[in-house]
Amino acid sequence: MLFLCQPNLSILTVLCCSLFEQEMAERMNKMRRLLVSNLEKHCTFREWSFLSGQSGMFAYTGLDAKVCKELMRSYHVYLLLTGRISLSGLTEKNVEYVAKSIAQAYDVVFNKNSQ
Repeated sequence: MLFLCQPNLSILTVLCCSLFEQEMAERMNKMRRLLVSNLEKHCTFREWSFLSGQSGMFAYTGLDAKVCKELMRSYHVYLLLTGRISLSGLTEKNVEYVAKSIAQAYDVVFNKNSQ
């Protein structure tokens, strides 16, 4: 950690880390917005705007454990059984798939149970 003893490099390191942290926070916010808009488009069984008020690298979806199990088993969308999903695993390319998978898993679980 010799570079931390050199004032110019230490300042540069702090600036780079700060920029990286800001970029990651912006990316998480963008993924959260994309997730909400895709869920609202594909998952009409509930209202999703509550996710917009959350912050951080995770989103608590409130999904039932049975739906979470179905998501993992059939669609390979991995999240905690509490419905907590990592936003860092979402990309612009897969967020719609995740939202559609949530809708399909919900349909499978609750249509099976109602028959």
